[in-house]
Amino acid sequence: MKRTSKLFSAMRILAILALVVGMFASCDNGTTSESDTWTTPTDFAQLDGIWKVSSTVTGTAKDFVEKVMDETWTSSMQNVLGNMKFTIHIDSTQTISSTLNTMAASVIETFIFSGGNINEIWPDLKKGFDDMQSQLPNGMTVNTYNDVKSVVFTITISPTPLSDNDILETLNGCKINQDGTKIKLDVTVPDATLAELPGIAFLFPNGFIMIKQ
Repeated sequence: MKRTSKLFSAMRILAILALVVGMFASCDNGTTSESDTWTTPTDFAQLDGIWKVSSTVTGTAKDFVEKVMDETWTSSMQNVLGNMKFTIHIDSTQTISSTLNTMAASVIETFIFSGGNINEIWPDLKKGFDDMQSQLPNGMTVNTYNDVKSVVFTITISPTPLSDNDILETLNGCKINQDGTKIKLDVTVPDATLAELPGIAFLFPNGFIMIKQ
């Protein structure tokens, strides 16, 4: 499975990173507005409620290798992967309780592969993802689908108690708009993951918008 091992490894890191960050974002989530005025929240109660964001990242296998894996696209990669394309769609929900001082999250990530040599390499990719389940943390599942050559990760983070320091970091790590309906978050990619996959920042802009439900 050497020909797909690097791509598979990169996808695995993406999946683990989703659990660490708790939410994903793309460069355009369609929720920003020039009319919004952003300030740092001063009370955890301002963040109370359910917040959602959806995002989509698209590209080619070449984009993935060069911008996510931070490696050189070679002729052998072209021969194996061809002009394969991917779409990553993420739906994330975060629930904050200022009464209980807890935070919970759920994420559904869908990876869809098409074009290029996907028909030839799909059996290897599918087996790799299927075998991944035993390695994933509690609260994360993975399913593969042959009909559309896709992989779906479902991530559930149960309500987690927050310390005073956690709450302070949460308040300082986001901005809220003037009517309290949007949160703009700064996403910090863990250094340990960046060391393994330096180009991961391609998929993680510095901020994105969550909408109150």
